This record gives sequence, C-alpha cells and structure tokens, in this order.
Amino acid sequence: PPRSTLFPYTTLFRSSGETYTGTLAERFSGTESVDTVFTAQKFYETHDDAYDYLVLYNNLGIPADDGAVAYELTLRNNREGYGDTQIEAGVLYGSRRRLQGFLNMGPLSQYPRDPNGIVRARSTSRDTPLTVLGHEAGHLFVAFVSVRDANDPTGMPMLGRQTAHWNFRFNSEASLLEGNRIRDNGEGTNPRFTTTATVEGFSPLDQYLMGFRDPAEVPDTFYVSGANIGFADRPPQPGVNFNGTRRDVNVNEIIQLYGPRRPDASMAQRRYRFGFILITAAGQEPTAEDIAKLDTFRQQFELFYRTASSERAEADRSEERRVGKECRSR
Repeated sequence: PPRSTLFPYTTLFRSSGETYTGTLAERFSGTESVDTVFTAQKFYETHDDAYDYLVLYNNLGIPADDGAVAYELTLRNNREGYGDTQIEAGVLYGSRRRLQGFLNMGPLSQYPRDPNGIVRARSTSRDTPLTVLGHEAGHLFVAFVSVRDANDPTGMPMLGRQTAHWNFRFNSEASLLEGNRIRDNGEGTNPRFTTTATVEGFSPLDQYLMGFRDPAEVPDTFYVSGANIGFADRPPQPGVNFNGTRRDVNVNEIIQLYGPRRPDASMAQRRYRFGFILITAAGQEPTAEDIAKLDTFRQQFELFYRTASSERAEADRSEERRVGKECRSR
C-alpha cells in the first residue's frame, strides 16, 4: 500500500525543552516557510523512531528556501574522515536515537511527474526528481573534503558552492554532488578540457566518503587549476570547454588530511530508511494525482539509490511502523 504520510500545514513556535551544546538560530523572514522542526515532531507522535531520513514535500507552493530547490539538514552523525563535523541534534526533531538527515524538497509542483524528467530550475545540470533527491541525501556525507593547492595552502580547490559541493573544475565523475565528468583532451590541445556528463550517481570517491568503498577501490581523479574562466560556484553543465593545468588527486591525500574513514567499508551502514511526508493545507485532502506522483518518486528512488551507489547501498522505503494514535496516511 502507499506509504506517503500527510499532515496539515501548521506554523508553531515553541521550546522543545531540550538542552544542546551547539547554537540554535531563530530565523526572521517575510517569506512563508514550513516549520520543519514541528513537522518532524508531529511525524514522530504517530511513527516509530525508525528512519534515517525524513523527506518533506508540500503542495502549497512554498519554496524550500530562498533561491533553493531543496536542502538537507544533517542532524546526527558519528562518523570520521569525510570532512564534516559531528553533530547530535536529532532529539530536537523528535528522534531520540536514529534520524540523521532531514530533506526539505520544497513544493511537489516544481518536479515533473516523470521521475526521470528534467527539473526546470536545474535544467543546466540536467537534474531530475530522483537526482535532486539523491543529491540531498548525499549531503549527509559529501562534499566536504579537498586536497590542498601548493600555491594556496588554505584553499579548497576541489570544492565549489558553500564549500559543500564539488567544484565545476573537479572531475567528480559526474557526481550527484556536482562537479562534472571532465575529459582531458591531451596536453597541448586547445581546449584542453571538456565537460561530458553530470549528476549520474555517487562517484568512487563519494562512495569511499559514504563508507561504501575501501580506499584501494577509488581510482585517481583530477581537478583543473588556473582555468581560463571562473567556475567555482557554477552548477555542472555538459559540453563546456576550458583550459588550465591538470592536478591529479589520489584518495590517500584525502586520508592524510582528514584521517581514515570511520567506520570503514567493512563496518559502515549500507541500508538507510527513508520516510516521505507530504504537507497539505489544513482541512484539505491531497489530490490522488499528488499522492500518485510522490509515491512514484518514493518507489523509483529505491532502485535509483542502489544503482547510484554501484549496488553497494540501499534506500529502504518499507512500510512504516506507527505508534500511538492513528495518523492521516494514504
């Protein structure tokens, strides 16, 4: 049966009563937004703490954030060697032990009904509803690492936007976390480099950082320094030519800078459970079309995630367990 859980849209400001070692921020904005904390708390009133990710869509036309198609919030991790800092904030969202990431995917209407159709706002990078979802899920692990440039020891040449995406000039092997697949046309060739593909899956380096591969399974790659035009914050795009200097990257350089990935590929989690939520207006039932659309994304993502991770990990969309009172589910 379909498992998309539906809640009325509500705004509520209240204290959780919890104590945290980090800083929590209150945001003031004239833009309507979804209260993600309250949404998650309501979800856990009727559902077990049995999810690694919660994935939120709405049919109210409310953007995830200004200028953003979607975003991820890392709430809990206990891993090392992939560049991010450890955090423990899942309790704020109603999860006592398990929730790791909260994905705000914004309005369902911004995605085509075809899960492999192009998302208009991400047409340059050729993103689809499934690749955007994979991108946000991947942010639990990447992209936070970079080798150093001898000419700029403080720089992060492999990283681009927000230092949380791969740089346009990094040969990320068409990672879902941006960068491009870049062809080296050969020394002395003009143009020297050409981008050939985008957002195909989690690259071997991604999979090492996610705990799905051993270092020995990660082939060398490269980034381009001194490019003739600036690309650091540019979204990926196939068919772009440019010049510059090739700088090879080996995974052992990453390990020297950030330490080994722990837990390693022999012990790391490989199965992640996703709970999907659709917010609709109070007193209104979602349309059958919206439920069918979201359920298609949910079902197709299971296969997509397995393929994107080279059959090394799984996205579990199995039937949720409910606790307490009956929730509004379809």
